[in-house]
Amino acid sequence: MKTLAASCFVGVLAAGLVLSANAQAYPERPVRLVVPSAPGGGTDLISRIIAERFSARWGHTVVVDNRAGGGGALGAQIVATSRADGYTLMVGTGGHITINPLLMDLPYDAANAFTPITLLATAPYLMVANLSAVPSKSVKEFIDLAKASPGKFFFGSAVGSPDHLSGELFQLMTNTKLTHVPYKSSAGGLIDLLGGRLMVGFLTIPAVMPHVQSGKVRALGLSDRKRSALLPDIPTIAETVPGYELFTWYGLFAPAKIPPAVLKKVSTDIREILQEADVRQKLLGQGFDPVGNTPDDAVAFIKKESVVFGKIVAGANLRNRVK
Repeated sequence: MKTLAASCFVGVLAAGLVLSANAQAYPERPVRLVVPSAPGGGTDLISRIIAERFSARWGHTVVVDNRAGGGGALGAQIVATSRADGYTLMVGTGGHITINPLLMDLPYDAANAFTPITLLATAPYLMVANLSAVPSKSVKEFIDLAKASPGKFFFGSAVGSPDHLSGELFQLMTNTKLTHVPYKSSAGGLIDLLGGRLMVGFLTIPAVMPHVQSGKVRALGLSDRKRSALLPDIPTIAETVPGYELFTWYGLFAPAKIPPAVLKKVSTDIREILQEADVRQKLLGQGFDPVGNTPDDAVAFIKKESVVFGKIVAGANLRNRVK
């Protein structure tokens, strides 16, 4: 019995040493960072910032792989079915992780296909209007205009994205009727908003702030509970619609069952990266609010967000509308 116990101990110790060695060696080759959206949006921006820092820290290239399509389901499926060895990671959002399962049948089990590593950042939405299509200069004026012309005002986004749900929540809380135009990505909707084919939009600060500052679109309100330090003169939507609040978030994920030692290394490294002064300055300067929490905290956060988004999907009867 002593011999057997000793053998078991040695086996466990050896396995632990192997895991530790694997973590110390990781990565030994380039890492793919899948972005389930097109280049140019907030997800792409934050992905390129962290990919650059991972590459410098690890001594191996971290390649950003944009895989738009299916509201993010295409890119997410690639990660869900990849080998769980740490060489395929994903920057996912609330749309990819929590909203898609509420809206559609997916070719993977979204609740169990991924390992959350950290919450990278959050970002509120700006409600913006095309200057030539919408004369309103405030949220109150737009509500009055929309109520007078139900369905006349178009907004666009990827179906089921937090951008989309921001517009749905606005309609629910203001008793207005807007017309949603589906796009493969938020970037496509922004192009049409700038061109006047869409009248209003709910877009993250990183994506739309340059166009607000250049005067191409007018910012009506912010979806956060407090005003932004970047745009202190823009009121919150909640100042007109009490209780309105919605933001998007960005998380780093791996396929399920990633080795614990590799998970620990990636989690530790990304949290240290997010604490670097110049990284924080870059993120804050583009409208992101950096986070950097533990995998357990990320799991708890995502569960809460699923409840928030679930209420909007149910209230807007959105699942039946997008089928």
